[in-house]
Formats: sequence, structure tokens, C-alpha cells
Amino acid sequence: MKIKEIMTSDIIALSLRDNCGDACQKMREFNIGDVLVAEGNELVGIVTDRDIALRCVADNLNPWDTKLSDVASLEPITADQEMPIAECSDIMSENQIRRLPIVSNGELVGIVSLGDLAVDAPEESDVEETLEEISQPTR
Repeated sequence: MKIKEIMTSDIIALSLRDNCGDACQKMREFNIGDVLVAEGNELVGIVTDRDIALRCVADNLNPWDTKLSDVASLEPITADQEMPIAECSDIMSENQIRRLPIVSNGELVGIVSLGDLAVDAPEESDVEETLEEISQPTR
């Protein structure tokens, strides 16, 4: 089974010029924990609720004045939509990430989360092992 079969293709994306407040509103509106950062169809970053908490709020910065370019993880790890689910799970585990943007020919086409793997393809990915790897402290 390929990752394109379980990925979320309804992409919620903002640009690097948008601010953390905008990202928070999108996360609340769509009940998600991340927003992709794109310029056109090209993925340039990802910002999570944790990024905003640690790189904006914890530094006492105003979310409405703080651009996503200041808090987003730029050049995120991605997977191709034709990859097998198990390979994507391995990428998430090896890189300790819970969300993996999906591309096709360099263009952003979706995202897959650890929850997607657990719900939609538990037999094709070792979700328990992936979660354990992701949750390990970085060395």
C-alpha cells in the first residue's frame, strides 16, 4: 500500500510572511497541530503548535508580530506519494517526527501523521515502534 492512499490531501498551508497568530487560528479552525508553509505549490517549511509554544510564546513574543519564517522548521523532511507506508513510517521513526509532508514531483500534495498510520494502516506500519522512536529524547 502506498502513502498516497492514506495521506490527507486537504492541505492547510500559509506563507512565510504569515504570522503565528494566523497559524494558531488555522490549527483551531481545522483541529490540527501543524500548518504547512508553502510558496505556491512548493513546500518550504512546517510549523507546529509546539514550534509556536517554544519559539514564540516561551520567548514572550507577540504571535501577531512573529512571522512564520521566524519559527517554522524550514526544509522539512518529506516523502514521495508513491512510497510504501512502511517506508514513510521508517522515515518518521528515524527522524523523530509525527507529521510527514508528502510531495509529488517536488510539489506539495498532502501530509501524513502518526495518527493516520495508526488508524488507516496499522498492519503496514509498526505504529507502536514508530511512536516509541519518536518519543525518545534526542541524543
